[in-house]
Amino acid sequence: YHSHMKSKPSEYFARNVKLGASCMPRREAEQRFDTGIKQIMWGTDYPHPEGSWPFTRKQMVETFHGLPEDEIEIMLGGNAVEFYGLDVDRLNPIANRIGPERSEFRS
Repeated sequence: YHSHMKSKPSEYFARNVKLGASCMPRREAEQRFDTGIKQIMWGTDYPHPEGSWPFTRKQMVETFHGLPEDEIEIMLGGNAVEFYGLDVDRLNPIANRIGPERSEFRS
């Protein structure tokens, strides 16, 4: 970090970097604020087995179980909606049909 720079590297990262997390272990979810919760976008990398498929739902629940619902929502879709400018009204019927259900993540 040089004093003549306008932003710290961490500020540049927060402004310009998003992470597609297709194989996110629980410990990374627990470190979500170290990484930056607004940077994490959950993905499955379907249909590639080097991602979470075919165990996507199981891995998703193991990763996010017990975390606050609003934070799970940010990482599972909210960040992607914001980053890509997606239409929530068009996506909600699909999300309601295929899940996941909020109750799956509750302790």
